[in-house]
Amino acid sequence: MGDGFRIDLKGARIYPDKPNIDENGTVTFKIGGQVNPDLTVKDDDKISFGASTSFDNFEIREIDVDEAKPFTVAVTPNENGGDINVANDNEVRTAVFDGFEGITDRVDGLKLADVSLTFQVETANLASTDAQVYAAIQGTNETNQIYLRGTEDQNMSRGADRNVSSLPFSDAFTENGSRLPNDSLIKLGVGLGGASLGETERTSLVVDGDNSNVADFVNALPTEVRLAGQAEINTDGGDLRVRKPIALDANFSLDVPLRIRDRFVVRDTIDADLSDLNDLTDPEEDANISTAELQFSYTNGLPLGADVKMVIVDAAGSVIETFNGDFDNDNFRIEPAAKDEDGAAAAPSSGTFVFTLGSTQEDLRALADGDKIRLALNMDQAGSGGGTAAVARLRADDQLTLNRVRLEADASIQTGN
Repeated sequence: MGDGFRIDLKGARIYPDKPNIDENGTVTFKIGGQVNPDLTVKDDDKISFGASTSFDNFEIREIDVDEAKPFTVAVTPNENGGDINVANDNEVRTAVFDGFEGITDRVDGLKLADVSLTFQVETANLASTDAQVYAAIQGTNETNQIYLRGTEDQNMSRGADRNVSSLPFSDAFTENGSRLPNDSLIKLGVGLGGASLGETERTSLVVDGDNSNVADFVNALPTEVRLAGQAEINTDGGDLRVRKPIALDANFSLDVPLRIRDRFVVRDTIDADLSDLNDLTDPEEDANISTAELQFSYTNGLPLGADVKMVIVDAAGSVIETFNGDFDNDNFRIEPAAKDEDGAAAAPSSGTFVFTLGSTQEDLRALADGDKIRLALNMDQAGSGGGTAAVARLRADDQLTLNRVRLEADASIQTGN
């Protein structure tokens, strides 16, 4: 054939001989089959191409092979190529858990039960194959960070292992230049044997306490979660059907029923200027008081009760007086809402608890430097009604409200003769 010979292959189907797909997804092959009804090209045909021969706009749109080497695709962007930095905002996908905002510095000992994370993996134009998503998932709160680590599945009947023994690609997951160990990563397997080209496949993958450290992860109360990932396609090197464009995306949602496992403590601070106690306890003044108490009224929509401790501090934060320091006085108790059979609040409770500030003028005068009241609520499940022993379950709109804080005092007024 002379130079300039043209064959129009637009829309043609090419059946290559022994195609090869490398780890980067690059396809190389020999043409050894029928290209169109009028032309057959075989390896031993004496056809040569001159130096000027070129393929214009040559594009592979679909591949169907019996064997193909595994290759990788990006789940999250890899800005500069090479290692994937979970600290780089441009190389991660983030999710914000608003419900945990501001909790970590107010709550001690909160442990949630029955916690799981659900990943939604979406693929398109991948069939007769599988995918393994390798990810670094970092949770951060105001003070700490934690990684969601995969483990071997303890549920033997399911066999959904999430542990990463090694990475199948050369790129590493890093945090600002420091390589993350494999036991800080997680693996998510997706079967696509029954998938169809041209359709989006959605696969839900559950990460729970049997195949990860998700309980520790969620109990750290992360306010932000960062995900960086890559996927290996066709891990067994077998059948593969792909069509351009390939799509693989991983999103995640937090499925936390907020079932409370043990006691925990919630803290809050109320501004309280008690300086008037100086004048009100001065025996030289016409009006003074000898006893006073703080009354708290509440409405509790949580299926949890609480013992209450109160601490009065001065402007520098130094403790002046502590009331019910050991949470052992039942008079300072918030009663729980009644629970239904699923552990959720069925009906709110309401009531009042009262702190006696002092029984003498000297006691009250000592509190005059009080600037703030710190409350600590030791939350528990004791006494919740409804005829059920179900573990308490919190809902997003459950609330515990202190309706009113009132100071009452016994006052005396001196009158002239």
